[in-house]
Amino acid sequence: MINRWKMNRIGFVNFWLYDEEDFEFGDGKLLLRGQNGSGKSITTQSFIPFVLDGDRTPSRLDPFGSSDRRMEYYFLGEEEKDEATGYLFLEFKKEHTNEYRTIGIGQRAKRGKPMDFWGFIVLDGRRVGYDLWLYKETGNTKIPYDKREMKAELGEHNIFTDSQKEYKKLVNQYIFGFRKEEQYEQFIRLLIKVRAPKLSKEFKPTKVYDILNDSLQTLSDEDLRTMVDAMEKMDEIQDSLDVLNRAFADVKIIRNEYIRYNQYLLAKKAQAYLKKKDDVEAAQQDYTEKQNQINGLNTELKNISVTLQELSDKEKLANVELNSLLDTDLEEIDRKLEHAKREKTELHDKEQNLETKISEYNEKIKRKEYELKKLNSLLEENKNELLCKKQELENYQETLQLELHEEVIRFIEMGRVEGAEEISNKLFALKRQVEECISLLRSFEEISRKYDEIAEELDHVRKEKNEKEEKLSEAERSVLLSQDNWIVQLYSRVESSECWKPQEGILKEAENQIREYQAITDAEKIQELFRHDYEKQRTLGLEKKQELLQAICGCDEKIDASRQELEDIQSREDIE
Repeated sequence: MINRWKMNRIGFVNFWLYDEEDFEFGDGKLLLRGQNGSGKSITTQSFIPFVLDGDRTPSRLDPFGSSDRRMEYYFLGEEEKDEATGYLFLEFKKEHTNEYRTIGIGQRAKRGKPMDFWGFIVLDGRRVGYDLWLYKETGNTKIPYDKREMKAELGEHNIFTDSQKEYKKLVNQYIFGFRKEEQYEQFIRLLIKVRAPKLSKEFKPTKVYDILNDSLQTLSDEDLRTMVDAMEKMDEIQDSLDVLNRAFADVKIIRNEYIRYNQYLLAKKAQAYLKKKDDVEAAQQDYTEKQNQINGLNTELKNISVTLQELSDKEKLANVELNSLLDTDLEEIDRKLEHAKREKTELHDKEQNLETKISEYNEKIKRKEYELKKLNSLLEENKNELLCKKQELENYQETLQLELHEEVIRFIEMGRVEGAEEISNKLFALKRQVEECISLLRSFEEISRKYDEIAEELDHVRKEKNEKEEKLSEAERSVLLSQDNWIVQLYSRVESSECWKPQEGILKEAENQIREYQAITDAEKIQELFRHDYEKQRTLGLEKKQELLQAICGCDEKIDASRQELEDIQSREDIE
């Protein structure tokens, strides 16, 4: 169990009918028994709640809610004293540590002047009546300490103040420990409500509900701010989650379209690969044809060389035959010579033709070899490019997991082109969808930018809202303080008024209306309330005055008649 402060003793010094009196509590409880009018209510009302907050508003002192008696009455009586000083104190104790702490109020009343107030809290463990005194003894007379003497008696280690508001704040700080002053005030209001002398009368469920509702702690905006911020953050998180879910769905769509786009690119690259492969095969076929042509020309060149050798041999043989036939018939020799010359001329022409053909064939061979080198170089470049494209497709496949990838690779490796047109058509459709997705992504980026701008504006609006709420709270506190001052001034004016005092209940109703004050029209209602009561009392006073005047007139007539009768009696002669 928490070792908290419990009421242990209450005491009076020179207050009401008490010169010096203490009442002991049992486990924080006190029972007062006595007949009606014996002073039980006055004893308890002096402590609950006066000693706890120092507020001596007449309606708070009387458990019946009446404003008939002010605090001065309990010091000066009706007309008995002109000046008096007294004390009320309340002692607290902790059971487990036997620590003592005392709070008390001293007051000095002087007829016709405002009461003087001072409060104190004893923190050093001293107890009133044991090692701390509230009065000094002069012979058999006990004279209560004044403000200056009491402050000196307490010393520097205890708390002393002459401000009622500061006293209430210090009592809450050192005894009750409410975090906020508003909570302590609510606690005081609850004590006032449950101390009603006839609480059991008309004790309906609605009354119980009102009491329990009033006992609940009032949550300020600052208390609710954490929960409100959490709820707002929950809403923001939910909104962010919804945005992320939508973004995730959009990303999935984009991913699918991106996969299809990559499939399209894969097919395009496969088509390019197949086209390059066809070009390489055509170049290889052209190269083979050119090589065959070169081989044929080489064979034909060899045949021509053989023919030339044969012709050379024949020429040698003809020369031999010529030499052998020099001594034969000249005509035959001439004929044979002419024939040989013709053959030689023909052979020479053939040889020139063959040399021309050989030159042409050599030129063609050189051109074909140059073209073959170019084709080989182009073929090597295409092979390297195809290898790069294949590797790139393999890298894309690790991310995209394309269904057509294996089929496309198989087409590439086998050199097939069947089905490439179908893949190309699918990838063209994929390209259009990817372009649509890119457009959607740009729209999403624009929406996200606008969302960030709106979120920043929302934060600014929330900041302004918080500042205005703080200003509103400060204004409400100022209004409550003004209402309290208004009520105190109202009671003070009524008490000091000698010409007119409101009827019973008017001040209470005016206090309630002041507590509920919202606009200038409420002030007009309060003025109208007092004006109506004033007019009513004024009318009654005028009627009573008229009645008194009529009664005075009647009395004057009776006096005149009595005087006339007296004169008649005096004028009569004495009876012998």
